[in-house]
Amino acid sequence: MAFIVLIWLLAAAFLLYQGFYVIRTGQTMLFLVKNDHRHQPVGFLRRFIFSLIFWLPGIGIILILATSFKKEGFDQLWNWARENSQMLVWVLLLAVSGVMLLSRPSQMLRWTLRNNAELAANRAVLVTTRVIGSAILLIALMILARL
Repeated sequence: MAFIVLIWLLAAAFLLYQGFYVIRTGQTMLFLVKNDHRHQPVGFLRRFIFSLIFWLPGIGIILILATSFKKEGFDQLWNWARENSQMLVWVLLLAVSGVMLLSRPSQMLRWTLRNNAELAANRAVLVTTRVIGSAILLIALMILARL
């Protein structure tokens, strides 16, 4: 149950952040897209409409979780989190490092790329880093599913 709740909360956070990103920047592309694929910012009305496309499902996810916790009770999830808190912290740190390796491999490897200039032009290094990041994220999700 906790794994499903965590996935729903991550999806809600992603959708709400994307909505705020659209309002702030005027870019309708995902916030993970590189700068060279951006377009001209849209006007405020279009920003608001595009942000609603992301905000409504995000708020809906939070409302669904709130009503289900109101019906079922929050005690079961709270007891599970208290019993597995140490392992949960380590699994979440592992998952965050996997997401960082997936989303920003050049930032994660900047000290290596600074010392070895020949690696900076090699695309295989970034692909390998993303593969390692996806493997780390998969391992973290598998551990979280087993808790």
